[in-house]
Parts: sequence; C-alpha cells; structure tokens
Amino acid sequence: MGVPAARHAASGAGDRRRPDLGAVRGGGPARRPRLPAGRPARRGRGAAVALRARCPRLVVAGTQAPPYGFESAPGGVAAIRDALRAAAPGLVFVGLGFPKQDRLIEVLRADLPGAWFVGCGSAVAFAAGAVRRAPEWMRGVGLEWLFRLLSEPGRLARRYLVHDVPFALRLLAGCVLRRAVRRVVRRAPTPAPGSGTPRRG
Repeated sequence: MGVPAARHAASGAGDRRRPDLGAVRGGGPARRPRLPAGRPARRGRGAAVALRARCPRLVVAGTQAPPYGFESAPGGVAAIRDALRAAAPGLVFVGLGFPKQDRLIEVLRADLPGAWFVGCGSAVAFAAGAVRRAPEWMRGVGLEWLFRLLSEPGRLARRYLVHDVPFALRLLAGCVLRRAVRRVVRRAPTPAPGSGTPRRG
C-alpha cells in the first residue's frame, strides 16, 4: 500500500536547498502533499520520480509502503499516522484497493483535517510504469477493466465479477428507472387553469 501526496509549490517559494520542506507561504511552511507508495515500496518511489519528471515544480513530501497485514499489526496504523503528521501533506493518495484504502482514510483523516485524501487503487503502480496499461483503443472505449481482468484473472475475477458487476447493474437499473419516471412526469397532462372541481358558494 502506500499513502502518497503531492502538491505544486508556488513559483520561487520553495527552499531549493531542502526541497522536501515544500513551499513557504505567509512566513510558515505550507502543507505538502504526500505520495503514498503502492506495493511494493519501489512503486511509490518510482511514481514520485515519474510525477516529478512530468511536473518539475511538484513537491512530493514522501512515500510509504507498509507490509501486508499492517492494519492488524500492533502499531501498524500508528506508524503511518506519525509519518503523515510529520510530513503535513496537503494531498494524500492511498493506493491499497477497496475497501482497505477507504478504511484507512477514515482512520487518518481526523488527524489531517486540512488535507485531501484520495483512494487511488492501482494508480500508483500505473504512474510508476510497473503495470502494463491497456491499448489506447481499449482505454478510449472504457474497456481497460477488461484488459486488467484478462491480465490478472486470479486476483481480479472475484472482485470484478462477483462484487463490481452486480453493483454496476444495480446502479444502471436505478438510473434507467429514474429516467423513466422523469419522462412519465413530464408527459403527464397539466390541468388547465380553472378546471378544478367547482366549489359551492
């Protein structure tokens, strides 16, 4: 997993001798984003290098890749919390996959109320170039999920087919139902003025 964060430093505001300090605003250090690493640790570092290459002014406060089972190990989550507090990021990417990353974010966000948390799944590995992306044509038509399923069926088949597909079908059915209701409401005849039931004087 990783908990990364990143942020653009203001032009000329960063300390060039110690770029890890981030930008300085109003006389004090600005909140820096932290770039959490995905599994393994080198993916987080690779993602940080790739992002800095694309955005030279980007400040990466740090990366972290705790071991498997960290969430149930004594002090596992506390170590991440301490590292984040020390880094004081403004943006934190958590690449653990659903629902683990969402549970971790729920635990950590109270300690950094001014930071944005983003559950990004495999995006850290994609940014690091550690995972092969789908061809352009598949991405263009929204089929990257199918490419990933065919590439890693053992890991993703249950998640995609047992959990995600039923959810997607319920979501689609709900959208279709709401659209149908709106059409019926729009087509319903509107009573003409004064056409109500006459009242006795």
